[in-house]
Amino acid sequence: MEAFWMYLVLGFEHITDLAGYDHMLFLAALSAVWAPSQWKTIALMATAFTVGHSISLALAVLNIVHIDTGLVELLIPVTILITCLGNFWAIRVRKNRSNLMLRYGIV
Repeated sequence: MEAFWMYLVLGFEHITDLAGYDHMLFLAALSAVWAPSQWKTIALMATAFTVGHSISLALAVLNIVHIDTGLVELLIPVTILITCLGNFWAIRVRKNRSNLMLRYGIV
């Protein structure tokens, strides 16, 4: 359990690091179309992002996936832009559960 807390703190520091502002931008873009009363949806989106980010980091650390860091750095702002554009579509998505699940998967 000690390892869990260590990695939880490390993950929190990683995401809130001001040098890694792209994480906060992405999370802000994800939650921009949701009202504060829809906090569960926002929390699920943030969790989906965290799980996906953790899996991609684990695959890289374990040398299962090899992707050029230059490409990754290019794709980070692209994904933020796509997320912002997707927000226009997301207004209609909220009414359809299957489309909402698709959005979780995309995250």
